[in-house]
Amino acid sequence: MVSWESQLERKCIWYLEYSPAVLAYEEQPLVLEYSDGGGNARRAIPDFSVRLSDGSNVHAGFHVHSNMANGWAFYSPTQDSN
Repeated sequence: MVSWESQLERKCIWYLEYSPAVLAYEEQPLVLEYSDGGGNARRAIPDFSVRLSDGSNVHAGFHVHSNMANGWAFYSPTQDSN
């Protein structure tokens, strides 16, 4: 069973389940640690890690921002070179 925290994540799971380009995926797979522009330590947990049929891995996060018109969400992927 795959856990989801929003309807947007639920829709993404449906896409991941049925996309021929997706070999496997995992929800909240790891903690990414990084420094922001001010030198502060930050942590982020991607919503999904996705292994694609071309051999690449993608970490994807979905967020709804209050400053966006009509509450639309955006998709912010990061890619690993594996």
